[in-house]
Amino acid sequence: MNNVLISGAGGDVGVGAIQIIREYQPDAKIIGLDVNSENAAPLLCDEFVQAPPASSSQYFPFLRDTFRTFTPDVFIPTSDSEIVKLCDQGIEEFPETLLPNSTAVHVFKDKLTTFEYLKGIGLPVPWTTPLDQFQGNDQPVIVKPRIGRGGQGVFLIDSVADLPGNLNYADFIAQELLKPAEAEVTAAVYRSRAGEIRILQLRRKLVGGSTSWCEVIFDQEADRQIRSLAEELDLWGPINVQFMLTQDGPRIFEVNARLSSTILIRHTMGFTDLIWWIKELQAEDIQQWVPPSIGTVGVKVPTSMVSTLPVIRKGQHNV
Repeated sequence: MNNVLISGAGGDVGVGAIQIIREYQPDAKIIGLDVNSENAAPLLCDEFVQAPPASSSQYFPFLRDTFRTFTPDVFIPTSDSEIVKLCDQGIEEFPETLLPNSTAVHVFKDKLTTFEYLKGIGLPVPWTTPLDQFQGNDQPVIVKPRIGRGGQGVFLIDSVADLPGNLNYADFIAQELLKPAEAEVTAAVYRSRAGEIRILQLRRKLVGGSTSWCEVIFDQEADRQIRSLAEELDLWGPINVQFMLTQDGPRIFEVNARLSSTILIRHTMGFTDLIWWIKELQAEDIQQWVPPSIGTVGVKVPTSMVSTLPVIRKGQHNV
């Protein structure tokens, strides 16, 4: 593996992927793409190119030019918008791309369709309704954007009167507020081409919408639900399942069809899903996985980088 292309390279997932590739293949050349140059990506990558957003008409022409210039062996898109766009358009011309099932991407990009899918395959889920159909009740509820925004635009309310007046209700859902908050779990899931399912459950604490601390746990019913989900999807590759351990048992409330921001923590714990995915893309066998011990703790450690070299600004570096 000579050249690795990583998009969304300045985000949590992208930075984690860069660090993992550096460890796995030290001689590989890493080319980073991001819509923003004011992050760590220009300093961490061997080459950095500022990219147009996935919503732009220039996105696919840009991507084609990037592939011709760098001929990557593996392309790792990490942002939701790019993953959805690539699944929508098809990736036959980019066979080096790591993407989850298109079914999973299209179902789980929307929290309402996520609820409907999970309910449809018989999994217990929190009640969920479009916000513009919400009649209110006597319990607090959580209001979220239907299309994820990294934890932004989330409200805890007692009634719709508590919401901002300029909110577009059609873009949001109202959902049962699951408790207790300290029982939130994120599960890293990988299903191999041969159908082997690997699951790592991490009870977590969030800071700014991402995991800052986590502890390895195991809940048997959650494991059963997640395995059922992976089989129904005929999944190949990773997804991230978020659930709450309520008094009535585990309740899945969100699924991300991509690598998640815990990528580096779980890699350090031995759940090396990015490496497994790359190996299988290249028709290699993946190693046996030994789960970490229950109670193993992972912490996201902040760090800093400083460079005296000029950082490429918008418009200064084009493919």
